[in-house]
Amino acid sequence: MLCEIGSRTGGALTAPAIRAATGFDLDEQWFRAQVTPEDLTDAGVHGVEPGQSAGWVVFYPERGTLAALPEVPPPFVVEERLRGTVATAYQGGEKSGMYVAGYVLTGADDQEVERRAQDLAEWYAAGVRWTGRHGEGDHASLD
Repeated sequence: MLCEIGSRTGGALTAPAIRAATGFDLDEQWFRAQVTPEDLTDAGVHGVEPGQSAGWVVFYPERGTLAALPEVPPPFVVEERLRGTVATAYQGGEKSGMYVAGYVLTGADDQEVERRAQDLAEWYAAGVRWTGRHGEGDHASLD
């Protein structure tokens, strides 16, 4: 476990969420520390600025064929990663990193980010479509 933690900056959209909240790019700094450690300087990030918070949400595949992904995300989404391919059959979630869509979202504080994450889940459920086991007109479940 120690090697797993020490060898990367975080899974899913952890690094992009930190960048959205603070402006600090973990991946860039990690790379620079390995390439030219003598050139590192204080990046000036000492915590999140008041009024700025971020988080991330990923959605895993269901059992069935992905028929559609939602289109334009809500305005509080600052990064979108679509990994699912429409017309591809999936067998459900297999690994934590194998999601079909992921989003980094921002808000004024943690409570707003949590509310927006729920809004994002509802938006996603209304726009994603799976065929096969779920039936032609079914949408994703929020359970």
